[in-house]
Amino acid sequence: MIERSNKNIQAQKVLDWREYLSIMDNQQFFSLMHLYIGEVKTPYNKQNLIEQLSSFIRKEENQNLIFNLLSENDILILSAIHFIPNITQEKLSSFFSGTFNFATLYEILLNLEERLLIFKKFDADHKTNYYKINPLLEKKLLSILNISNLLQTPETKDSSTIIENTNKFQLTPLFLASIYSLINLNPDLCKLDGTFKKKIENSICNIFPSIADSKFLIQIITSLKNLSLVIQNDNYLEINHERWKSFSNLTFTEQYIYLAISHNAKLTQNDLQKKAILLSTIIDNISESGFTKNTLYKCAYLINEKLSNDNFSFTTSSRLSSILNRETNQTSKSFTDDISSIINDAINFGILIHFSQDINNEPIYKVSKNFCDLQTSFNSEKVLTIDSGFNASILPEINLSSVLEIINFMELKRFDTILQMEITKKSCIKSFDLKETPETICAKLEKYCNHEIPQNLKVSIEDWYENYLSAQIYHGYVLKVSEAKKILIENNPEIAPHIKTILAPGIYLLDFTDSEQAQNVIEKSQLDFIGNVRNTQNQISLLPFQKFSCVKNLFELIQNQENPNLQIKNELIQELKNHLSTMELTKEQYEDLLNRINRKIVITKTQLRKETVKVEKIEAFGMDFSGKIHVIENAISSKSFIEISYEANNLPEGKQVILGTPISLSKDINDTYVEILVEPEKTQKTLSLASALSVKKIRGAILNG
Repeated sequence: MIERSNKNIQAQKVLDWREYLSIMDNQQFFSLMHLYIGEVKTPYNKQNLIEQLSSFIRKEENQNLIFNLLSENDILILSAIHFIPNITQEKLSSFFSGTFNFATLYEILLNLEERLLIFKKFDADHKTNYYKINPLLEKKLLSILNISNLLQTPETKDSSTIIENTNKFQLTPLFLASIYSLINLNPDLCKLDGTFKKKIENSICNIFPSIADSKFLIQIITSLKNLSLVIQNDNYLEINHERWKSFSNLTFTEQYIYLAISHNAKLTQNDLQKKAILLSTIIDNISESGFTKNTLYKCAYLINEKLSNDNFSFTTSSRLSSILNRETNQTSKSFTDDISSIINDAINFGILIHFSQDINNEPIYKVSKNFCDLQTSFNSEKVLTIDSGFNASILPEINLSSVLEIINFMELKRFDTILQMEITKKSCIKSFDLKETPETICAKLEKYCNHEIPQNLKVSIEDWYENYLSAQIYHGYVLKVSEAKKILIENNPEIAPHIKTILAPGIYLLDFTDSEQAQNVIEKSQLDFIGNVRNTQNQISLLPFQKFSCVKNLFELIQNQENPNLQIKNELIQELKNHLSTMELTKEQYEDLLNRINRKIVITKTQLRKETVKVEKIEAFGMDFSGKIHVIENAISSKSFIEISYEANNLPEGKQVILGTPISLSKDINDTYVEILVEPEKTQKTLSLASALSVKKIRGAILNG
């Protein structure tokens, strides 16, 4: 069944390619046929000619010639077309914006098209066309279409130079627990702008001696707030205990990634999970040798495009080119986007570390060893010690879920390798508010402690609890009824189970979690004398955290990769040139055929036919003013692109190259100007011809779209 399906897919690809040829206009079609199969005799049949061209391509010796003539740039573009679904010229421009300028990319695409390596498949409304690899060559090309072509291992300047990630503090379950404790017992530690208040700032160095800058702590707290693990009220922070329980059930890798991607914004549940999957998949695909930022962005782009076929994609409004351009000091229209944010947050949180430089002095990043080590499970047995002064030490081999069981009745003192806490009256009273009792506290301590709990600690906890019960303040839903109605309330099967405490005769504290629950119970009670809930605020119900994992085996990996033979390539080109030199040709004919050899559209001697040459001036330079005008007029009439270059000392090449479609020419006393639609921006500009270094007509696509 699978084999039949694959055959059907391949057959459809061939049909798409044949359709591409059949809808060419006659001039383009016959130019192509003359080039590859020779003179076309009348009467002719288009489908028969297409079959002849197919036979030319199917010949093993011709496929080998086409294969061995491939350049590194050819393979790069072909790999992108293979791996990026529904790839358009715009997508290619975005993906390679840090590698090729648009003019260079356009030339390569045209060349691959005229060499029959790629073609365009139009969508249903004929408005968008996608690049596809010629199905007749696909099997031959698959041996070189490896993801490593697009995600290249950087060449390092000096492999011995390793840059340690000394500025980043390592995130661990114990460190998260320390921040949890810090906030829980100091809810007013932050100003409204998120920075620490002075009284806390002064003690941070003592509590966290390994952290040189408190900005990292603020960064973590921001992520906690964006994940709703911590709620920002007017002047204080509040721990969302239920939310932490859900969070602690994740693996620590999942926790780490959620924190990293939440630093810059509060995300929807859907986007949170998508970004988490994207980052985890990026991490899984980074080579051991690392990637530059440019390659990291390309990796993210490839993954996002690959997953978008499953309705995964979330980067709909941004273009990768803005990221890549920014990294290559090119003009960028946008300063923010999803992919850039994900990569930068992974670096800021120490998931990715800068460990070396490439030959261009670009930083190389790889997955932190510390992060990899954290993917192992934590042992949560007997990791606690308590002395007679109620000082507690918690070892790092504990997971977040376990440490949250015991940390509520402790007060943070110091965090370094181990977590140093103290069991105090203040911390225990906080835990009593969470329904802890002396019995539950002692049971949890015994579970994790590697020795007997000090007896004086048990006595103190019981004393503190007795004091706690002597006065209580409640927050919740209060039901007040008259003396006559008390019996109806206390005996009602719907309301009675929700009575938490009788505060006074006829005054009940109820355990409702929200107004919706309260109103539902009241309706079910059938006590129509109870009205609606008064003076309550609706609370947002949050979904639990979703588990996720990276997408495994996302890219096809090619084993025993075959590469084009450079020696064969050079020998073939030289053989064709030698044969060309023996032919009786005009200068124009010779130059045109030589150009075809260099463009690699001629692969056999039989293709070197002078009758196929059409002499045309396509380029003019410097002072050849009339030549420039002629080239542009020709491009306007044939609707071809032009490439205009100007002197630009501020650019590495010393010149600026502009590519676009010429619209019209205009003159004044001093100059002639061309109105041009610039690619890929699609902006209209007026350019001087007098100051242009060169004007070149770009060969049109075999099939214009």
